[in-house]
Amino acid sequence: MGFVVPALATVVMTTETTPTLFDLDTTGAYSVTSRSEAVALPYGDGATVTATAPGGAVTTLAAAVNGTNYWTVTAGGLWTLSNSKEGQATFVVRYAGAEQGAGTAGSLWILVDNDELGGLSVTDGFTFTIEGPLASVAGMARPDGYAFLALGDGLYQMILSSNGAAYQTAATAFVLDTEREGPDRRGKKNDLWPAIAYTGDGWERDESAASTLTIAPPAGAASVAAKTGTSTVPFAPDVVGEWTVTLEYGTTVLVSKIMVNGGGTVIFVR
Repeated sequence: MGFVVPALATVVMTTETTPTLFDLDTTGAYSVTSRSEAVALPYGDGATVTATAPGGAVTTLAAAVNGTNYWTVTAGGLWTLSNSKEGQATFVVRYAGAEQGAGTAGSLWILVDNDELGGLSVTDGFTFTIEGPLASVAGMARPDGYAFLALGDGLYQMILSSNGAAYQTAATAFVLDTEREGPDRRGKKNDLWPAIAYTGDGWERDESAASTLTIAPPAGAASVAAKTGTSTVPFAPDVVGEWTVTLEYGTTVLVSKIMVNGGGTVIFVR
C-alpha cells in the first residue's frame, strides 16, 4: 500500500502495436481492511506526515526509518494523511466490531468497502449505510437468497428474496382517484401543468414502439403527432375549456379529459 510513488530515474518511450489491457484506479482512496498490522507508508527522507482522524484530530507520525513509516490505525472511517513533500491521500478504514451498530434501523452497520458485506453473516432485516468513495451497492456481492432494499436517506436493508429479485425499493404511498373512469385532470389556465406522457408499448420502454398522440383543444384543430418510444411532451393550454388527449398504439386507445379553467376573481352574490 504505497503512499508515494518514487520518481523514475529513466523514462523510455516505446511504440506498441498490440492492444494492451490495463487497470485505472480513479477512486482516489486506499482501503484498510485490517488493523492487526500497521500500514507501511514509504516516503522520502525529511518529509513530515500528519494523520487526520475521522473526528478531525490531527497527529504527526514518527519520522521514517529507512524511508518507511508504520502507521497504526486507531479508528474506523475516513482518514486523511498529508505528506509535506508529496501531498495527501485518503484512507478508508473498516470499523471494528465494537464501533459498529447492531445492524438495525436504529443502530446501523457501516460499510466502507465492497468486500466487507461478503464476510458478514447477515440475517433478514440487516440494515446498513455506506461511507466513503470505495463502497456502493452496485459493486457489492449480494449474499445468496437476499435482495437489497433501499430505504432512502442512504440506508439499505438485506431482505429475503423469494422471487429472485436483487434490488427493491421501499413501498411508497400514493393517491388513487377511483371516482372517475380515466386519468382526467383539472386546473387553471395560468397554472404550471405537468407534461403529457406517451408510450408505444404500455411503458415497457421499447425505443422503436410507435404511437400517435392527439391533443385537441375545446375548439379548433387538434394536434396529431407520430411518436416512438416512451417520453413526455410539454402541455401549456392557452384556451379555457375541456381539452381531449388521445394516445393510440397497437389496438390500445387511451383518452383523458383536461378541464382548463380561467383565472381571475370570482364573486358569489347570495
